[in-house]
Amino acid sequence: MFDHFIDENGLAQNSIMNVLQDLDGFLWIGTPNGLYKYDGNQYKVYRHQTNDSLSISNNSIYELELDIHGNILIGTGSGLCKFDRLKETFSTFPGDLEDGRISAIYPEKDGGLWVGTLHSGLYHFKADDSYGNDPEHYTHQLSKSTSIDSDKVQSITKDHEGNLWVGTFTGLNKMYETKSGNGFLQIKEVNEEIKSLFVDERGELWIGLRGARLFRIMDPANFKTGNSKGIKKYAFNNDVGNDISEISGLIAINKALGDNLWLGIHGYGLCWFNPETEEFKLYIPNELNPESISSNNVETILVD
Repeated sequence: MFDHFIDENGLAQNSIMNVLQDLDGFLWIGTPNGLYKYDGNQYKVYRHQTNDSLSISNNSIYELELDIHGNILIGTGSGLCKFDRLKETFSTFPGDLEDGRISAIYPEKDGGLWVGTLHSGLYHFKADDSYGNDPEHYTHQLSKSTSIDSDKVQSITKDHEGNLWVGTFTGLNKMYETKSGNGFLQIKEVNEEIKSLFVDERGELWIGLRGARLFRIMDPANFKTGNSKGIKKYAFNNDVGNDISEISGLIAINKALGDNLWLGIHGYGLCWFNPETEEFKLYIPNELNPESISSNNVETILVD
């Protein structure tokens, strides 16, 4: 059974890009026209105010994450913002990110921050760079085989050994240290558009791809490219009549009870998946059932 939260509770948007629960239990909802805060009864909306430097920088909200202090990191269509939970004000990261479409955010446990953009590569802010003035910037370089494979970053995560994994428009990258700095190993077995990355409680890396497809790397910390046996591949049957060209990808992965997963497949629906038995259950809209899911275009999944 699905409850719907449109109009009657004050949420005027039916396109939801991301959802986050903060340390106080409030829900934060990113939409194409503002950031909503839900306290269980009503919504408060935050939008850009032209004459207010402490307002959010842009109304198109794509990414939401918590930093180590419980502040909300907000990836917008034009820059990265931080919402101070104590002052209830927004600040904007300066420099190159100000005009960039933010496509991925990964806060580190030590206070550092990785940020992916849709067109200008990958950024890293060290823990002591609290104002975001001096980021490390990684871009694709044709003449450098150890550079990241694309400037279009889609997803960022770390495995249980602390290795950084970056999914881009053209493939999967694993960061490693070189004598001259950090480099990227391009995983040849996954040289296509990455939609999402997720590390489960067992430390396995899950990779969402275009179409209704899912890859699994059982031991990501020790995985080496060229080892196709280290990757397991899953494809979900298109048995609900969807046009395969409209299934834009498996863009959301989160844990379910046990070792199961929730998968959001845009253009296909919400899927419950048991990796061991490969059993899956698909939730799609049903016009005859008002308690069915409202759309098969699943953008994000939050497990409280």
